[in-house]
Formats: sequence, C-alpha cells, structure tokens
Amino acid sequence: MTPSQLNAAGCGSRQLNEKLGMKCRWLNSFVVKDGTFCVYAAANKEDVECHARCLTPDAPFEIYEIAGELNMRSLL
Repeated sequence: MTPSQLNAAGCGSRQLNEKLGMKCRWLNSFVVKDGTFCVYAAANKEDVECHARCLTPDAPFEIYEIAGELNMRSLL
C-alpha cells in the first residue's frame, strides 16, 4: 500500500467507529511486504471482525487475541 492508502485506511477506521458506534479502536499497524498486521483494542472478536470486513471487504484476515507483550524494555 502507498502512504496515502495507509493514511486513508487509518482515517476510515476512525470514521467507521464514529458512524457505527463500534467499540473497536485501532492502536497500531505493522506494514510488511505482503500486507499489514493491525493491533486493535476491542471488547470482543466480533467487533474486530466487523471492523476488518467493513474496511477491507475483499482482503483475507485472521484475528488473534494478544496474550502479552515482549519488548526490549521488558527484558531489562
């Protein structure tokens, strides 16, 4: 995706929440060669799934619950 497409997706996420009153908040995305990994805060898996289908109806996706975080600060 181009930078403008990525920006449009982020704006679309915010507008979707406002329009539908969803409780799914985009936190961060990691862009890789073949796609993106997006991190959301949501009450349930269904809200994330609805959000993903509305933003990118033709794109395949998988949803995983984050069980914890590991980073350099947590290792020190």
